[in-house]
Amino acid sequence: MLSQPELLKLAEWHVAPVVEAAGYQQTWAADRYFRASENGENPNLNFPFEWGECSPWLKWIAGRRLRKAIGPHAASAESVIGIISALRALPDLQLFVDFHGFGRRWLHPWGHTKLPSKHIEAHQLASSIAVKAANDASKVGGYRAHAAARMETPMGGTSLDFVHGELNCVHSYAVELPPSLPWLPGALLRSTLRGDPWRWWKEGMEPDKATVVQAGDEMKSAIFALAKHIFHDPASVSYTHL
Repeated sequence: MLSQPELLKLAEWHVAPVVEAAGYQQTWAADRYFRASENGENPNLNFPFEWGECSPWLKWIAGRRLRKAIGPHAASAESVIGIISALRALPDLQLFVDFHGFGRRWLHPWGHTKLPSKHIEAHQLASSIAVKAANDASKVGGYRAHAAARMETPMGGTSLDFVHGELNCVHSYAVELPPSLPWLPGALLRSTLRGDPWRWWKEGMEPDKATVVQAGDEMKSAIFALAKHIFHDPASVSYTHL
């Protein structure tokens, strides 16, 4: 982003690394792949919009484990409280992009339901522009765009839905960065035969340097194309927050 002054002129940009501090300490002290808060809450499912919303079969299958993951109540995780506070302090939030690993997916609302949002056409157009730019900048391509609910299963309490549904920001997206997702049945079988069913996921969460650098190039192109699409008149958005 810093290498593209044209991009910086389009808006006022806020970049926030998000860390669940106690959970992060666990990754150094005990479990390198710990994915929750200290209490086992998953911050990705703890935002106060459609919190706890999911299909009845998932509630039946996951049961207590799911209740622990979403937290005792919405916004119970400290990192989520911090993110919400920072976002609410922005008076004119026009674009929100939440970066995750991994899978090369560009996700748009909704995440809690497969029903389309009222801004579905705007989401699909903007997502297609970002994905094309990312794939054009990539050595391997592979980015795809779709509603977040289609990634795995509809779940409430995501930052993506909170920003769109609660803060009324039309352009709210989540990006699963490289590497690409493997064909899951084959990856699961190979990992199991190698002694760890989650090996495929761990390998995806440990990208090499070249993959990391490539992800930066892809997102630089994607965000620039997306910002130019949303803010075609830079003079009118000098105080817009992203």
